[in-house]
Amino acid sequence: MATQSQGANNVVYRTLAYDNPSYLTRQSVSLGTVTGSGGTSTTKFTAFTQLTVWGVTFFPVTALGSSTYTVNGTATTSTMSAFYIFVANTNTTGTAVTLATTTLGAAATGPVFIAGTGGPGTNVNLQCVGGIGGYSKYAINTLGGTNTTLAWGTTTYSANPPGGGQIGVGGLYMNPGDQFYVTAGTDATGTASHILEYSLGAPGGTVIA
Repeated sequence: MATQSQGANNVVYRTLAYDNPSYLTRQSVSLGTVTGSGGTSTTKFTAFTQLTVWGVTFFPVTALGSSTYTVNGTATTSTMSAFYIFVANTNTTGTAVTLATTTLGAAATGPVFIAGTGGPGTNVNLQCVGGIGGYSKYAINTLGGTNTTLAWGTTTYSANPPGGGQIGVGGLYMNPGDQFYVTAGTDATGTASHILEYSLGAPGGTVIA
């Protein structure tokens, strides 16, 4: 009969350096679907090591209802909205867990709009690339436009920090155990599948070899 040893001595851990090619590789994971009104991702993503999350790509799979939003002064119809949820352990003692939830975007309108008559990138400040079939690739970082700061767990990113530079205009960190998912807005019938884009982009990321 085959046996298996699960002792720690049989597991090799490696700490990735910045010159590891993994840092240059974008990876993705499906978060299933979101369905309005107020539906959440059928799959929630939990970080397994230090990660950087970059964006979410949405693909409409069910006809949208008649939701109407006004985005940056432009009315859009038959549009589905969504917003991001980040759950992090804010306890710094290392001996306890204190979960805190950060919401990016309002419950009704979110920071992102999926399909609809408003062209992505023309009526939405958040960085976006749109494509055939109504797909929309959005950044997770919501800095830009009138957003000069972004709360993310215990960190606040700034678009124009003292001393210059554009700190935070890019990916956002996730520590091991942090969770990310998407919640739909108020459209009653719309359903969209969505994919999270991430990389092993934080110093000291540990993986099992």
